[in-house]
Amino acid sequence: MQDVAKVRFQGIEEVKNMNLNRATLNGLVDAFGEDSKKWIGQVLTAVTEKMVVGGKRVTAVYLLADSYELKEDEAGYMIIVNPAKETVQVAPNETEDEVNPEDIPF
Repeated sequence: MQDVAKVRFQGIEEVKNMNLNRATLNGLVDAFGEDSKKWIGQVLTAVTEKMVVGGKRVTAVYLLADSYELKEDEAGYMIIVNPAKETVQVAPNETEDEVNPEDIPF
């Protein structure tokens, strides 16, 4: 299953069909809500990132709403966040200073 959108880029008359990656989808939902009809006509910034997928170098395209940024999370995945909304999440019943001895590999 793929999430596809029609995208118009500045300076190009032809509308392009584009597969939306998970980071872009999550960022659009955060910015404009879950109803994709509200995404129509929004001005976005396209950011490209070179990466290796299946041993092949490809260019990923991320679409960002105004004031959103492309970042890498703790696990190394690309995410789109709004720095004004960004908060540090701590698991329930844990503080940032606690370490579970069973999680230490040595």
